[in-house]
Amino acid sequence: MEQSAAHKGNEQREGVDTPSSNLTAVVPEDVLVFTKLLIPRLSRQHIARPHLLTLFDRAVETSILTLVSAPAGAGKTTLLAEWSATKEDVWSAGSPQGDVAGPAPVRPHRSLSVSHIAWLALESADDDAGRWLMYVIAAIAHLDPRIGQQARTLLRLGQGGNVEQVLTSLINDLATYIVEDVVLILDDYHLITSPAIHTLLLFLLDHMPPHLRLVIGTRSDPPLPLTRLRARGQLSELRGEDLRFVKSEAAAFLHEMGLELNANDLHNLEQYTEGWIAGIQLLALALRGRANPAALLTTFAGNHRFITDYLNDEVLQRQPVELRDFLLRTSVLERLCGPLCDALTRRSDGQAQLAELRQANLFISALDDAEQWYRYHPLFATALRERLQRQEPDFIAELYRRAGAWYEQQNLMFQAVEYTLQAGDYAHAANLMEPLAHTMVQRADLTALRHWAEQLPNEVLFAHPHLCLAVVWVFLFDGQEARMREMMAQVEGYLRQHHHESTTAEWRELRGELHIFEALAALPHNDTNAAITWSRAALEILPADAHYLRHLASLTIAIA
Repeated sequence: MEQSAAHKGNEQREGVDTPSSNLTAVVPEDVLVFTKLLIPRLSRQHIARPHLLTLFDRAVETSILTLVSAPAGAGKTTLLAEWSATKEDVWSAGSPQGDVAGPAPVRPHRSLSVSHIAWLALESADDDAGRWLMYVIAAIAHLDPRIGQQARTLLRLGQGGNVEQVLTSLINDLATYIVEDVVLILDDYHLITSPAIHTLLLFLLDHMPPHLRLVIGTRSDPPLPLTRLRARGQLSELRGEDLRFVKSEAAAFLHEMGLELNANDLHNLEQYTEGWIAGIQLLALALRGRANPAALLTTFAGNHRFITDYLNDEVLQRQPVELRDFLLRTSVLERLCGPLCDALTRRSDGQAQLAELRQANLFISALDDAEQWYRYHPLFATALRERLQRQEPDFIAELYRRAGAWYEQQNLMFQAVEYTLQAGDYAHAANLMEPLAHTMVQRADLTALRHWAEQLPNEVLFAHPHLCLAVVWVFLFDGQEARMREMMAQVEGYLRQHHHESTTAEWRELRGELHIFEALAALPHNDTNAAITWSRAALEILPADAHYLRHLASLTIAIA
């Protein structure tokens, strides 16, 4: 492999969500968000930190797990991205960068080029074992296309319930095909709360292939046996105090931001922010252009509330009206591109506005090398949304509705559902969910499905029998038999009301799936006769082309 994973992902497409991406061979494109697998680009104001890179190199080299744990805005992602970029620019080339001030990073004993780095930026939606595994497989598959083929097959065949088996297959592939050092980076792991995923991660650590290293970026320590790992010498850690800007770095960063402070003001800034990188960046924007920055520094309380208030009252207020309106209307988006912004603003200059924001360093970062997709800095987005809530609270639902409609037009249905739900258009959201629901069950993507269903009013949910049955699967896997029975009763009522349709394929499929639930519910009680009877009844009534359900019925008979 001669290219970085980020480069491979971008050379084959101009945008992010295009069908031509080679990632569609890993998981279906309607599930995968490609930008989560790309190593983030460094900002124009980035300051090289060779001492921190050296510290990080030693950590990765000596431990199977490197934990980068620090509060929000401490520079965790930037460190990981800089380290990856340095591998590509320095060690792969065999010579130090010529345009970086200060000494070149110390070359470690092992040279881990960026072509051997797999990156995964986690989100709250990934808090499901099956979905998490899909993304991990997709990230690692950059290293060798043979890796994860069997694991993907297990997930696609609906066997994601046995996630340990899927992970075992992936570990075996890594041990077989990887003969050079590789690093898997899981960024924003604090968004993961599922005990099942933590268990999988521990299983991976306990059976780590010899050439794999794991790096976790997180705002809080994961619930892993860190004490045991430390005692075994398998854990290295970088904390908030390791990431803080020292005075020289803060001065260099402010210089890149176009701000020069005298020694006393620089000392005050360092004291107020305690080296917190995001705070320095936000405060630098506040200070820029002021004749007397010391006056503002004396009022700085060093907390997020001050920064958010200042962004609302000062930074945003200083922007031209059109640009400020653009920022407010697009603040509801997690990711931004020109056409999506146009759909929300009803304008046609979205891509130009994003480029202008990027050029002005207004807390926006590009997610791909082509600079088509962007995201706002989280604190900046928070400030924007708070202002939007104050100014136009009744317009927010319409913005979410427009975002959902745009994603629906692009056939990106997962995102369409998310935004439509936030718009409060529950009937349309349910219509969008229903075709996706059983596919999500088969892929073991239950957390998102549960989250969606919980937002729907009962009258909307009960009017969609296929969606109800998908939710029954959620309750079945969660062991909530009472709620499962309640939902099954709703579907049963629907079938009685539509008994005149009993010869249609849809009616038979719904009835057959209910029979399968009865069979599966009998297994934990060791009622094998009932399990077999219900499964056979399902096979008798299911349409011939209901392959997945017929397979489950036959499998249940075999288990019984």
